[in-house]
Amino acid sequence: MHLGKALTDGARLVVRGPRGWLINRAYARHHRQARLRFSGATAGAGVDLRRFGVHIVRPDQASPLLALPADWLERVARVAREVEARLARTAACRFLPPIDRARAPAQTAAVDEVLRRQVLSIQLDSH
Repeated sequence: MHLGKALTDGARLVVRGPRGWLINRAYARHHRQARLRFSGATAGAGVDLRRFGVHIVRPDQASPLLALPADWLERVARVAREVEARLARTAACRFLPPIDRARAPAQTAAVDEVLRRQVLSIQLDSH
């Protein structure tokens, strides 16, 4: 073990406490095992996704699970345009963490917290 890693691990133990250190260690071990186990299990690697209950439905192919209308792509594009237009307006959005709406500009792209990448999530208000 490198001295830097030992010092970092020691500092984490003091800051997070023994329980947090054990959780992090267990997670790291689990992650390593999962990567080894599933490293070859990617789409196209010969894995039958149906074994896991996955149904692949392609809009350009007939499916007994789902029937899409002929104009599905136009509908998706229309919804995307509407959502994009509403997300552009600060008044139509809910921010996480919340912003000060009293001093917020009208356009979402001009909000200081958005520009500084301090906003984790932007959702449309329900009204």
